[in-house]
Amino acid sequence: MLRFGVLSTAKIGHKFVLPAIHKSKHCTLMAVASRDLETAQRYVAEQGARFAFDSYQALLDSPEIDAVYIPLPSHLHVQWTLKALAAGKHVLVEKPMALKTEEIEAVKAAASEAGKVVMEAFMIAFHPQWQWVKSLLAENKLGRIYKVSGHFTYFNKKDGDFRNHPDMGGGGLRDVGVYPIIAGRMTLGQPRLIDAYIEQDPDYGIDRFVDANLDFNGTRANLYCGTQQERSQRMSFHGEFGRIEMDAPFNPMDGPHGARVDVYTEKSSHLETRFFGNSDHYLAMVDNFCQAVSGEQRPGVSLDDSIANQQVVDSIFALGRLA
Repeated sequence: MLRFGVLSTAKIGHKFVLPAIHKSKHCTLMAVASRDLETAQRYVAEQGARFAFDSYQALLDSPEIDAVYIPLPSHLHVQWTLKALAAGKHVLVEKPMALKTEEIEAVKAAASEAGKVVMEAFMIAFHPQWQWVKSLLAENKLGRIYKVSGHFTYFNKKDGDFRNHPDMGGGGLRDVGVYPIIAGRMTLGQPRLIDAYIEQDPDYGIDRFVDANLDFNGTRANLYCGTQQERSQRMSFHGEFGRIEMDAPFNPMDGPHGARVDVYTEKSSHLETRFFGNSDHYLAMVDNFCQAVSGEQRPGVSLDDSIANQQVVDSIFALGRLA
């Protein structure tokens, strides 16, 4: 039974990942750390953990902890992942793992030296809708794929939100743009960036709208994201013999009906619809991480995957001229 500690009381952990840790038969929530002891104690009582720590390092130093989950602001991910590895802990770290490719390469080297598992928490890689879509494409059900389109947008103009602070890794591309990128990579391989447009918020200094055109070995893709647009997510694959439409490809648990995938073909128009309910891809992710630690499975998102994904992000920032 893997004993988890959590660095911070962030909302994403409270809402999604900690419930998955509780549901998993492979792990248990042992401790929570916050910079404020009372906050940590309150969180421990709410979550049913055993220990509260008033510093992240104190949790890492505890012999009661085997692995840590890190949902800190993005600019702190690498720092605390490296510290966790130095303390002999396995690490499940929120996306984006890092702000630059070379930082993930440093994590990979440290994880190899420590003999520990580090995995980026890209939960979409574990959702059954993506397993089905990948199988359809692998079986060439649509023939040649000519065009992929994807987007993920939401509205956020909160002054105190770290996602609106560029120095903390804020902005749309790192927050939600990474989802259509990894979705394209999961299904079509590593892309070549053709062009990118970035619109910067004049007050916050973050990328509030990013529009990128990529080439996946002959398949053209347009992917965009935004932090000051109506909330929306979508992914589609348009092929020689049909197309796939996904109405909740990235965060299906955010809505009341879960994920729906429609497949259309030229001959029969609408071929099939599958509803996936509110399949808990966070639980599947936590289970995979635990089994990767035990050696029963490979990590569903490897550090090489994380590096390849970050390379796309870096290239978009470079071409769009916003670092």
